[in-house]
Amino acid sequence: MASLLRSALGARQPSLFEALSRARMRAAEERLFLVEQLLDTLDPERRLRALSNGVYQSARPLQVELWNELCHWVGATIRARHHYGRDETPGAGGARQLAAERDRMLLDLLPQSLEDPQSVLYARKRFLWFRERLARLDAELDSGLAHGLRLLEIGPGTHAGVGALFAALGARVTLVDIAATLALDDTEYYRNLISAVERDGAFDWAGTLQLDRDRVVLSPRLEYRAPMSDGVLDLPDQCFDVAYSACALEHVRDLPGLAGELFRVLAPGGIAVHLLDLSDHRLEAHLGALTLLCLDDRAWAEVESDAGYYQSRRLAHEYCDVFEQAGFEVLELEVLDRAEVTADVRAALAGRFQGLGDDEINPIDVALVLVRPP
Repeated sequence: MASLLRSALGARQPSLFEALSRARMRAAEERLFLVEQLLDTLDPERRLRALSNGVYQSARPLQVELWNELCHWVGATIRARHHYGRDETPGAGGARQLAAERDRMLLDLLPQSLEDPQSVLYARKRFLWFRERLARLDAELDSGLAHGLRLLEIGPGTHAGVGALFAALGARVTLVDIAATLALDDTEYYRNLISAVERDGAFDWAGTLQLDRDRVVLSPRLEYRAPMSDGVLDLPDQCFDVAYSACALEHVRDLPGLAGELFRVLAPGGIAVHLLDLSDHRLEAHLGALTLLCLDDRAWAEVESDAGYYQSRRLAHEYCDVFEQAGFEVLELEVLDRAEVTADVRAALAGRFQGLGDDEINPIDVALVLVRPP
């Protein structure tokens, strides 16, 4: 198998783009072993580069085509391992277990550098992350989705990729935002999104959205409400089972108000999962991701005015405090990435951040998991 890999990929270490492109030319059985070898040998650095170079810079259709190729052969490899006894064969619910195993492996392959919300792979990555995290909390998640689990997404931005994927599995999804920015004329995006999961028959796109020539028509299963007030949700009490957001809460001015509203609209026992990007959002920040902590309040207000949007300077633990005050129980605060606190950053920190330890100020990517007590 190793010699087959070398002959197909050449002497140097290829990118995943190159490896898949060359593997596509092989016979089916050989290709399965090639992909298995790739999955066994990809190191973390190559995973970060995997889809962010040749594939990402190419046209969207090629990006989606290669992604489909990877999904298909990862699934085939997993099934072969079970068939030949290399892994324990799943018992009841085996198809769901195999799909979950495939999704975990795909999530591991997706690079953190792929952060363009215009890409369907970005939506796919976020969807896989939320689905995997929610499944940790609820073993019956897939069944719940199929039977209309009620989901609330805060701040989808210009594309409803994550919400559309959940809705296509059967969930009832409501998207809310403070501005009506959803691009319902970008039919190409949704065609590519559908294509990116077309091999998985679990997705019901006909019941989720319709694509006219130049317009996306959402079904009642995928509702969009915008504009909505920063700290007020015009929604009934206890009408959702799950709430989630990706890189949205750091742009909410009235976070205590929103936290209280989320507590109100979630049913008892309801879960909230939020991804927070606490790094400085400005281009070419001279002190890196923590530049926002190095300005006094007046200077920060001027930066915010120039940017045209609000970004909070709350630290990770302060988000926990806000939600706990609203009545939530914090199940998990996971730091996914930290910034380096250099000597220059330490010397330049604004007043209220001075004296804090590195571990308090350097979390920049954070996962926050909450529950409304029963």
